[in-house]
Amino acid sequence: RTVEEVDWITPGTKSGLLELSNFCQKRLRLFGEKRNDPNVAALSNLSPWLHFGQLSAQRCILEVKEYKAKYAKSVDVYIEETLIRRELSDNFCFYNPNYDNLKGTNKIS
Repeated sequence: RTVEEVDWITPGTKSGLLELSNFCQKRLRLFGEKRNDPNVAALSNLSPWLHFGQLSAQRCILEVKEYKAKYAKSVDVYIEETLIRRELSDNFCFYNPNYDNLKGTNKIS
C-alpha cells in the first residue's frame, strides 16, 4: 500500500500567504460558529504551512486580527486555537517526561 501524492496544497510561503488571504476573505466569517461542522468549509486549512514553518502563527494572527471589527467571535476563536492551544501543547510536551506514552495521561482518563 502506498500513500498517494498530496495534491491539494502547494508548498512555500507564497502559497501559504495566498491560503491565509483566502481564509480571511472567504471562511473566517464562519470559523467561530462552524469550524467543527464537517459539512461547512470553515477551517483555515493553514496547518501544513504552519507545521513546516512556511507561515508563522504570528503572521496568521496579525492578518486575522485585521478582521476583528467584522468577525469578532471568529477572530477570538482563531487566536485562542492558534496561539493558546498551541502553547499549551508545547508546554505539556516540554514539562511532561511521559508526553509520548500512556503514563503521561491524566489518572482519571
